[in-house]
Amino acid sequence: MTVTSDWGEFVLEVVELRAPHYAAFRWLAGTNETEPEQELRTLTEFSLNETGDGVEVRVTESGWASFEPTEYVRNNHRENAAGWESELAAAQRFLE
Repeated sequence: MTVTSDWGEFVLEVVELRAPHYAAFRWLAGTNETEPEQELRTLTEFSLNETGDGVEVRVTESGWASFEPTEYVRNNHRENAAGWESELAAAQRFLE
């Protein structure tokens, strides 16, 4: 599945959908130009859990430990972590 937005084109594989509480996608990020064998295919899971005060949104991106810890991988991990923090903060602002 390819998703296109204002921020670019993203290629994803739908791994599992259990609406409305869980979704898992595999990020098909492509390869590093200097290390073509280094494909970054992480698994991103979204879960929604009702709490006494509302809904908890949890995002887990796994698979990083299986990659060779190159600068390319470290940069991608850092950028993804910052991106999820930003996206979740935006979602919280929107819902408040």
